[in-house]
Amino acid sequence: MTLCKGKLLFQYFLNNHINHARYISFTQSNLSRYAKDYIDPIVDKEELSKPLDEYDTRRHRPVKAARTEETIMGDQAVQKFINILMRDGKKDVARNVIDQTFANIKRKQLERYHRAQTQDEKEKIELDPIKIFHQAYENCKPVLYTRTKVHGGFKYKVPCPCEGNTQSFKSMKFLITAAEEKDKKIRMWKRLSLEIIEASRNEGVAIRKKQNLHRECQANRAYSHFRWSK
Repeated sequence: MTLCKGKLLFQYFLNNHINHARYISFTQSNLSRYAKDYIDPIVDKEELSKPLDEYDTRRHRPVKAARTEETIMGDQAVQKFINILMRDGKKDVARNVIDQTFANIKRKQLERYHRAQTQDEKEKIELDPIKIFHQAYENCKPVLYTRTKVHGGFKYKVPCPCEGNTQSFKSMKFLITAAEEKDKKIRMWKRLSLEIIEASRNEGVAIRKKQNLHRECQANRAYSHFRWSK
């Protein structure tokens, strides 16, 4: 009896609402508060110092307000690292972890600096945590990676060149994953700072992850021609 009632209600809904279906819009509304003619602000110091061309559209087009993290002293790679580290949309937590990570890197490097015996040893020690992060980030960038390709009903891991955003993402993901795999009793910012310092010297788990990925690409090089197959 309940099933019959359900069918009748469904039929009633179809008869009364099917004619109005053409008025239903499934297009996502634009939630931006800026019109399409607004452009993103320039926060790069070098870009700001360059003179604008006479016919440059930036002379007369309106500019969006800069975000909180978009400052002249900001770093795009660090902001991207924060976004990848973020969990459940808690960006403040991720930003706090990165701040503490850089502070711990600074402390560790200062300890090494004061323990150094000669001036030459001290000059070789980098004290800027941002530069250390960039060095680690560059060292972890893979040249190749594998993509799964189905061919003849079988799945193959096909080596592909790793460039652009994919290369940046994988490099940062190696650092974060390597830190997460360390002892869980240690705070995340401590684990991450140690991993970044090791990666800046071409050492550590993140570097081994990159090397393992390259070995996997080498082992599957026979399937590289599948890149061009449909």
